[in-house]
Amino acid sequence: MRYDYSVGAPGSSSQLTAYLLKEADQDTAVTIPVSVYTGKGKRFRDALAPYVMKRPDLVKLLEDGSISIESLPALIHALNTNSPFIRPTRPGSTLSE
Repeated sequence: MRYDYSVGAPGSSSQLTAYLLKEADQDTAVTIPVSVYTGKGKRFRDALAPYVMKRPDLVKLLEDGSISIESLPALIHALNTNSPFIRPTRPGSTLSE
């Protein structure tokens, strides 16, 4: 799930986005931590690892550092549909067009 929110005062606020993941049989969601500098990082990879461990293709992409916050929706789409990962063609898009 994507959660968009604002921080700051009216007129000088910043728009931020957080991603929350959960397995279908879980009651709680996990916030995916992201480095503000790279859009990924060790904590990002560590948080995603349990979700992709049954998909060697996605594990490899995650370990290679090929997955960032911009490609997270495409990664989740590949995971949920059991289809190949298709890298977004532009930042923020979920599928190649």
